[in-house]
Amino acid sequence: MTAPVVSRQAQVSVQYRPLAGGDQQFTGLAAAYRAWLTEERGLQPADTGLPAYLTLYGAVKKEKSFLGIPYTSLVPLTTFAQAQQMAAALGDLGTQELLIRYVGALKGGLDDSVPASLAFEGKLGGNKGMRELLADGALKGYTVYPDVELVRFGQGRLGWSVYNTAGKTLTRTALEEPAYKRSVFFADDSRPARYLLEPTRLAELTASLLKGTEDFARPGISAASLGN
Repeated sequence: MTAPVVSRQAQVSVQYRPLAGGDQQFTGLAAAYRAWLTEERGLQPADTGLPAYLTLYGAVKKEKSFLGIPYTSLVPLTTFAQAQQMAAALGDLGTQELLIRYVGALKGGLDDSVPASLAFEGKLGGNKGMRELLADGALKGYTVYPDVELVRFGQGRLGWSVYNTAGKTLTRTALEEPAYKRSVFFADDSRPARYLLEPTRLAELTASLLKGTEDFARPGISAASLGN
């Protein structure tokens, strides 16, 4: 038993549109294709009204040495003043609604301690700089969400010791999550492991953190890893 063969004759054509000058790059190709879709195919740009999302990184720890003596230094990547400049530049380009997620803005940067209070890194501009950034956003129409890590932490703090705050293994040691190399996803021994929060302390930690938002006119908070 053989299936009938259906012959379908399709019309296939190839069009070429030479580009010149600065259009001979990826953005020029995209613009030409967009023009072809709107002018020859009658498509219209979709007015989705979606905001623009921007992720900024505050401060990271970096290993340095002085006279052969190694030490760890906190290096600022994007200060609060620079964040204002970026928001202004995007506004000048026509961005209507901008939402900024600010990672590593709290005291200590990315490898911060337990976020039991809302205190911002001095090398980025400190609490004063964050207030100015939030006020500038309220005036110019963009919103800043400081990122808070509620699941993992690098070290304890007063009232939140590692042993009492972290989850426990079967041997009652603090539960750790190693750092991984993104390229191969193997454990990276050159970077310190982070502790995992005891789930029963999450509500207490969140309540303690939210008390600190009163000093900053209750800004929005980003909790990206919550639930992972």
